[in-house]
Amino acid sequence: RNLYDPEQGGFFMPEGWSQWQGNTSDTAGMNQFLDDNGYRANFIPGDRYDPYGLYFAPGYMRRVYQKYHAIYFNPKVNIVSQLNENHQIKAGFEYRYHSIRYYENLEANRGINANILNSYGYTLDGQENDNGNGGLLDGVRHPYDIALYAQDKIEDEGLVVNAGIRFDFFNANTKSLKDEQDPLGANQVPSGDPRATRADATDFSDTKTEQQISPRLGIAFPVTDKTVFHFNYGKFFQQPSLTDLYYGTKLIEFKARSGSPTYATQNPNLRPEQTTSYEVGITQELAENVRFSGTAYYKDTKDLVNLRYTATSAPGGAALYLLTNQDYGTIKGIDLNLDIRRMGPVSGRFAYSLAFAQGTGSASRENFNAVWLGYNTAKFTQPLGFDQRHTISANVDIRNEGGDGSNFLDRTGANILMTARSGFPYTPVEKYPSAPATISQSVPRDAPLDAVNSRYGPWTLRIDLKIDKEIDMGPFSTNFYLRILNLLNTENLLAVYQATGDANNDGFLGTEDAQDIMNIYETDTKSYTTGSDYANKYNDRLAGADVNSNGNNVRKYDSPREVRLGMIITF
Repeated sequence: RNLYDPEQGGFFMPEGWSQWQGNTSDTAGMNQFLDDNGYRANFIPGDRYDPYGLYFAPGYMRRVYQKYHAIYFNPKVNIVSQLNENHQIKAGFEYRYHSIRYYENLEANRGINANILNSYGYTLDGQENDNGNGGLLDGVRHPYDIALYAQDKIEDEGLVVNAGIRFDFFNANTKSLKDEQDPLGANQVPSGDPRATRADATDFSDTKTEQQISPRLGIAFPVTDKTVFHFNYGKFFQQPSLTDLYYGTKLIEFKARSGSPTYATQNPNLRPEQTTSYEVGITQELAENVRFSGTAYYKDTKDLVNLRYTATSAPGGAALYLLTNQDYGTIKGIDLNLDIRRMGPVSGRFAYSLAFAQGTGSASRENFNAVWLGYNTAKFTQPLGFDQRHTISANVDIRNEGGDGSNFLDRTGANILMTARSGFPYTPVEKYPSAPATISQSVPRDAPLDAVNSRYGPWTLRIDLKIDKEIDMGPFSTNFYLRILNLLNTENLLAVYQATGDANNDGFLGTEDAQDIMNIYETDTKSYTTGSDYANKYNDRLAGADVNSNGNNVRKYDSPREVRLGMIITF
């Protein structure tokens, strides 16, 4: 990374570092990088990539540096009082006061003064300082939140009512841009005024406080002596991620002056996410030791965060990729459970869940490709990235709890858990290179072939086994156990490449574009490169360093069989 030195006037290239600033048509400049036979070296010193654009070149140090330091003070007070046989009162108070420091140095390109610096609570050279570098927004951030709640649990002849209310208050305790389309106030000063390229107090105003009153209600009552009905309703308040709220003065100045700011911009005015939840269910006793329960639920969440393209009138013609509250989502489903209490040595449980997660955005930076290309995406309700429709689980526990330990099987048990899940959704796209890191190939090219998240990955199946035995050892009780996770060593796919539905092949090497690239390397007599070497290195880059003994990318597979031996000592 470039270093900072006030005596040298800012960021500088450390001594001994080289950097190619020319191009391949500059014969005189290129000659110094040819070997004795006139062949081009495998990489140009100071260049970013290897000849294929698949790896960073040997000796290249990516000039990225980041650190984060946060502490908080969090007193709580909770009171519980059983007023009488019908009423139990709960009340509480919570306060959190944060101190957050953040330092991030991201280089936009190889120019030595093109740093993007986002810093607060640190000086420009990365040293902790409460005032940062002395800039308007560069000191330690101190957000705080307050919560108050009260609840009454009412019980009367089988009827149980939990009625409560909660108050949440959040203050980001900082300043934010007055005008996102004119971040540095260029339209408020005469043309050429240096204030148009600097952040000052006139460009910012205090952030708004956020608060919400959230009612909660739960009711359960018997319908018959074997049937119980329940209903729950509640509102919930989730403060935004604190690192999504704050920026330093240098970052805003850079983004407002640069023609192509390629990073998301934090937003101190992000509102908390708000969720409304409904749940209704029934529990039915089928036999003395068998119980069935079914629950249907619906959750509605608004003010989810995503990126928005915001054009500005700043002198550099830049745009802000601003984090804003713009998405919403719904989750609905049913949970069915069959519980079998222990009958002799055996007990068990079977569960099935059907869920639908839909909304306008799955993650806070999902719109990055769109805003990078200069537009905002239309909002449609679609399956979210975590929309896993089906989950089936079965658990059987076999246990010999009696005996004095004289028999080896006394106080010995075995537990088997089987879980099957449907796959996560993905958007089918045309074949395009997933691995190359070159600029020309990193432009978003994921042209969809169907609707967003319209296809689903394969099901997964996993069986876990635990065997344990308790032994008394004087004043101690010791439990020795053997746990085998993924007993059958099943290769469960967790994610696939969108173009192929495969976890190990993105389909690019089979395209005409890839063949053209490999033909160029095969016919380039002034290079050590070859088409087959490109294909091999592409597959290596695709898999990364995470390849198991079967050649599979372990980032896209569930963990293999894992055996654990252990013991638990109880005093």
